[in-house]
Amino acid sequence: QDSVDNTLYLPLAIAFHTGSVVTNEIMYAPAGNEPEWVEIVNLRNDTLDLMSWVVSDNTQSGRRTISTAPAPLAPGGMAVLTRDSAALRSTYPGMPPVIILVPGFPALNNTGDAVVIFDENASVMDSVAYLPSWGGNAGSSLERMDPWAEGNDPLNWATSTDTLGATPGDTNS
Repeated sequence: QDSVDNTLYLPLAIAFHTGSVVTNEIMYAPAGNEPEWVEIVNLRNDTLDLMSWVVSDNTQSGRRTISTAPAPLAPGGMAVLTRDSAALRSTYPGMPPVIILVPGFPALNNTGDAVVIFDENASVMDSVAYLPSWGGNAGSSLERMDPWAEGNDPLNWATSTDTLGATPGDTNS
């Protein structure tokens, strides 16, 4: 009955807008010893931290934490997610340095799959359900043409035309 202690404390989770971080390039059918990988880009005007974010394929069991440590991503910055950073670096020795090793990185099916990015609150930031008919096979990546446009539009994706077959961590071809 005493109104002095009428206080309620609730945690409030602030989420990012969907599309704050998007999948920008997918290597689902690499050649040789190159590992599968996904490039993401920060479309926000501020730095965000990928700690506790999740990458997944089209399965619930494919969800993997991107980083358990602070992993800042600058505005317009890109990060490449993979299970084998050394093999990726040996395939693309001149690539920019932002590679995040994701233990158990989900296997991406060559016959079609999905790449889903979740923030630390489990909100979907981006989801791309790709098919091989969109491009990106036989050792070439699948590149997003416009990061601001719809991710599930097959016309917004094409096979990389770069001489190396992909542009991890760099501007798409």
